[in-house]
Amino acid sequence: MGGGVVGNVPADTITIVAADATSSPVVSWHQPVPATGGTDAETPQQIRDGAPRAFRANPLRAVRPADYVAAAKSLPWVQQAGTTFRWTEAG
Repeated sequence: MGGGVVGNVPADTITIVAADATSSPVVSWHQPVPATGGTDAETPQQIRDGAPRAFRANPLRAVRPADYVAAAKSLPWVQQAGTTFRWTEAG
């Protein structure tokens, strides 16, 4: 689990399984299919290159009441959202 593309190995390559203290002991192990899907972490330069594109795709701004509702609803744990603007006499 993890490790990037070096973890993409052919079938019957994984021979040792590390079990932690909370799991049950491994009695038998067989890896009949290749391990696939591992990817390396992005480099800092890849993150810098991709960040402007990510912010353009999903702009983080909330000005109108509908913007705040949309921002709240984009969170996976929010089922329903609403807004009420009030004057606080601050500023």
